[in-house]
Amino acid sequence: MDYTLKFLKERIEEKLLELIPENSAPEIKEAMKYSLAAGGKRLRPLLLLSSLIYLNKNPLNFLEPACGLEFIHTYSLIHDDLPSMDNDTLRRGMPTCHIKFGEAIAILAGDSLLTHSFYIFSKYPENLSSEIKRRAVEMVSKAIGPEGLVAGQVMDLKKVEKEEDLILMHSLKTGKLIKLSCQLAGLYSEAREEEFQVLNNFGENFGILFQIVDDLLDELCTAEEMGKSPGKDKAQGKLTAYSLWGIEGSLKKIEDLKEKIFQKLSKNNEGSQLLMEIVQKTLSKVYDKIKK
Repeated sequence: MDYTLKFLKERIEEKLLELIPENSAPEIKEAMKYSLAAGGKRLRPLLLLSSLIYLNKNPLNFLEPACGLEFIHTYSLIHDDLPSMDNDTLRRGMPTCHIKFGEAIAILAGDSLLTHSFYIFSKYPENLSSEIKRRAVEMVSKAIGPEGLVAGQVMDLKKVEKEEDLILMHSLKTGKLIKLSCQLAGLYSEAREEEFQVLNNFGENFGILFQIVDDLLDELCTAEEMGKSPGKDKAQGKLTAYSLWGIEGSLKKIEDLKEKIFQKLSKNNEGSQLLMEIVQKTLSKVYDKIKK
């Protein structure tokens, strides 16, 4: 079957809300549903499914863990937007969770999404061995915990001041979950070492590339275009790709990372075509904006 990103995204959207626990406390269920259904690129689930296609697996057998990644991403956005973190009022063009439901419910909704994601990874796909699912839970925990995503959030709160720290923060706060999305495909497929390293390389470099693009868009776009409040990092005096390298320097970094990604991917593979399409879609946003 020939897969497209549009087709895969539609399957993700269908599955996503099904995975919210039916017996959740009503207020939490509503807040979880609100944040999950607010839209978004579904980048991380698409990376997992595209990576599985790269490894000749049927992506439709892995929709649940793909949605588990989106549960984690959505939790991180809810908590990022809280007054004690980024203190934002707009997310995906809608009021942030704490503005809509209050801070306490937003915190608990984020907690619920994160906690339930571990249930999803421990249960699905149901036909895989318990050992592979155990290792998946281990990989997820390491990537998003105090050595991964959370460590990146701490660095962001402290306001990094050096180039190497900015790159490290990007690789943790944004890159770890992106890289995990590719790594899980290797685990689920029991990929050969060279295949796993191709996906690992993709995830590592694309994670940093994605955040550099996001930094540029934050400087160049309006709230309507971004779906969130732009310019907050600049207003808070935070170091970003834009403030460090400017537009030209950031574009050079992006092109270098793109080259590292593309030189490793096989061009004659359906999954690699989808992965390259994800990269190109990400880049087109900033290039289209600069051309204007």
